[in-house]
Parts: sequence; C-alpha cells; structure tokens
Amino acid sequence: MEIEIKEIKEVNKEKIIELYKANKWSSAEKPDLLYKALMNSDSLITAWDGNRLVGLGNAISDGYWLFITRIF
Repeated sequence: MEIEIKEIKEVNKEKIIELYKANKWSSAEKPDLLYKALMNSDSLITAWDGNRLVGLGNAISDGYWLFITRIF
C-alpha cells in the first residue's frame, strides 16, 4: 500500500462521509454541515490509497493562531 498525500479541496462528499462513518465519528450524521465545514477550512490535507480516501486533516486559522481540527 502506497499512501499519497494531497492538499486539495476537490474531494467527493460521499468519500468523506464513508471515512467518517468508518471511524464512527458523529459528524457523519450531519453530512452537509460536515462537508461545508471541511470545504471552508484554511487547509485540507487528504491521504489516499489509490482511489480510496484513507485519512484527512484540516486546519482553521485567523492569521495568527492555527487550530488543527481532525487527523485520521
């Protein structure tokens, strides 16, 4: 398995929800809000095993402070 790391926001919503459900994160129960929050992050890093999303991390910032909100 070779994991590819990407800094992109063009991620299919269903792939994100699938990842959250696999990790039993309650945010998966609010898919529209979750997707909107991730797409509005200052940074979104994704991890891919081929065509499968296997991890992600996002961060928000006010220009001075950085807050990392999720890492899988």
